[in-house]
Amino acid sequence: MTVPWRFLSPSRIESYTAPPGSPYVLLAGDGGSLTLLGAQGKPRWTFQLPSPIETVSSDGSPEIFAAGTWDGQIRVYLPEGFSFSHQLPGVVSAVAVSTQAGRLAAGSWSGHLHIHGLDGTLLREHLLAEAILHAALHASGQPVIAALAGGQIVAVDSGGERWSFSCNSEVLHLEAFGHEILAVTASSLTWLDYEGRVARQHALSTRLTHFAVSAGGSWAAWVEESRLLHFFSPDSGTSWSIPLPEPPDALTLAGDGANPVLMVALPSSKLWAFNRWQVRGEEALPGRVSSLSPSRWGTEALALSLEREAVLFMEFPAIKKWLPPPQLDVRVQAGHLAAQQAGTLALDVTNDGARAARKIEIAVRSEFLRLSRSASLEEIGPGETRRVRVAVEPVKAGELLLDISVKYQDEADEEFTKTFEAVVKVVQG
Repeated sequence: MTVPWRFLSPSRIESYTAPPGSPYVLLAGDGGSLTLLGAQGKPRWTFQLPSPIETVSSDGSPEIFAAGTWDGQIRVYLPEGFSFSHQLPGVVSAVAVSTQAGRLAAGSWSGHLHIHGLDGTLLREHLLAEAILHAALHASGQPVIAALAGGQIVAVDSGGERWSFSCNSEVLHLEAFGHEILAVTASSLTWLDYEGRVARQHALSTRLTHFAVSAGGSWAAWVEESRLLHFFSPDSGTSWSIPLPEPPDALTLAGDGANPVLMVALPSSKLWAFNRWQVRGEEALPGRVSSLSPSRWGTEALALSLEREAVLFMEFPAIKKWLPPPQLDVRVQAGHLAAQQAGTLALDVTNDGARAARKIEIAVRSEFLRLSRSASLEEIGPGETRRVRVAVEPVKAGELLLDISVKYQDEADEEFTKTFEAVVKVVQG
């Protein structure tokens, strides 16, 4: 484990938020200070708000940040600085922001729910029956989902309240995914569809202490008071449980549906990482942490120190080696090829693995090409697709059989070779 950077805050860090895949981290400090860190943990700006901060939220592409305060302000920021603010009645207790939906939802202890465009335009406002503890946005912007103090889940669209569902106890976590909503209480996990119907429900044996869900909702993990760690896929029903040696400090999930990475920070300053088959990796931590925010594959993570005086960026080389290796796939986008004429093959190269592929060399051969051709790429990260173009000259019309070989390395310089075949059509020149 290495710590490329560490930021020591002049005040206690109450909460933080970091958009996925972004270098920015927004810190909410004790007494209303708000600081944005950029690359290498360098402060870009700091604002001192007139009231303590109750909640923060963010989203990426492009990055946008929001803070809700005790004096009823929702304040929105960009990496360049302040964008807009809006006043709500009561403490702003819930904020959700989505760049995909182009919406921001803010809820208050007085039950007011305001929906804004990302330019600050107030689009709608609703008054709900109780204090709003959590808010979540569907990718389309509608409906807005709110969790109320009495345990009610309420869906609100342009026509008002669409439906409500009672969880019978306080909702601790609320998430909105493409087709489902997840509400977590101390005693149960409930998945609802967007009509408010129960899709599945899981009762806990003892009280929940920690919970995490993957970005797409394909995996969930939680720890109960019994120290039992549970790992569950709501899509496939795959699940397993193991006892932990001590109550965890933090729990989080990285990876994707095929390769999830479950990460547990223990008081003994150890990080345990599990894959879906319960295979465990381990890293040392520089000390105890109170929360973890991993990169997509868990090979790096932001962490808040247990004393909340510092935020750290950590790299985990052991987890990199433990994750599935890079898996490259090549698809040919031929375009128009004619016999005896120069043409271009477009090759889409995708990394379906969980580690970066580096020093990629692609060779295209065929007995019916005038010359063999090659192309190279420096790096393709996990889940990324890069396009390369190769100049070719077919010698005759018909179906052209291509032999494509790809050589590449992982971060540890281990070499891989894969071969593919593709058939493209060549017309008469």
